[in-house]
Amino acid sequence: MTRDSEIGRVVAVDTTQITVELIDNLAGMTRSTAEGAQEVGRINSYVTVPAGARLLVGIVTRVNLTEDAELSAGRTVVSLPRVRRLLWATLIGTIDDDSFTQGVAVFPALDSPVHLATAADLNVIFDTYVDAGSSTDRPGFCIELGEAALFPGHKIRLDPDAFFGKHAAVLGSTGSGKSSTIASLIQSILADPEVKRTTIVVLDTNGEYGAALQGDRRHSVLNVPSDPARPDERLVVPYWFLGAEDFVRLFGASRGVQRPVLLEALRLARGQATGKGRVELLRLELAVVPNNVVHPGLLEGWGCRSHHPTRRTPDEDPR
Repeated sequence: MTRDSEIGRVVAVDTTQITVELIDNLAGMTRSTAEGAQEVGRINSYVTVPAGARLLVGIVTRVNLTEDAELSAGRTVVSLPRVRRLLWATLIGTIDDDSFTQGVAVFPALDSPVHLATAADLNVIFDTYVDAGSSTDRPGFCIELGEAALFPGHKIRLDPDAFFGKHAAVLGSTGSGKSSTIASLIQSILADPEVKRTTIVVLDTNGEYGAALQGDRRHSVLNVPSDPARPDERLVVPYWFLGAEDFVRLFGASRGVQRPVLLEALRLARGQATGKGRVELLRLELAVVPNNVVHPGLLEGWGCRSHHPTRRTPDEDPR
């Protein structure tokens, strides 16, 4: 029996997406269901495909309209072109036992029915409840980011443990709201009582987050100003705090030519500041920088005696 949410059948499956041929009786690419008229083939909307006891969730990425001319077996009769409406969807997750997990372990079979995601499916996909038996140290999906643009009424939330356990980036053009998004995210995390033992370090080179974070009196905020007009309050790291490899990374010195010149300049500068000899500074540098190979002639030119483990002087010859 065809459900009112069915929109087509799977006609092709690969490792990244499925191809769906839409049914013929879709009037104006809409489907009347018990939840009202729903648009079919909207980009970034969700569809579901049954796979045993599970539901595979796909996101619509492409819709196409093609015409196929059919020929009879004897090639004597040509029928009128038949319009085929195809939909491509990328599988993104699985609904199993009223829980949604990212990724798929199985793929649908050919001719499997494809359905529009119902309100119950969306509630599972955007699920935000915390299991009553879960540990209180894990806040779950508690940080609200906003509302889904395609699905009004469904809030987008994230789990701070999972979010900050990986790398993340907020991308956009100038003026699109990247700084506001990050400030709102930090404010939401600090305001949520479920998030405990939170320490956030913000490298604010342009001074954009000071006003957004200083007003919250519920948390202590250590602000290190970067205003050039307030030099006494700026964070200054002395050059002697950095090692040789720190300077190499800071200046991006190439290992072939620039790195030796930079290290030589550092040795000379430190020798003038500390009064140490060039040989002593070289020994200190070799202790700091691993895998440094120094030509014996350089040591002899600086007053060091060159030692070769396979050669002995006459005085050292045991004979």
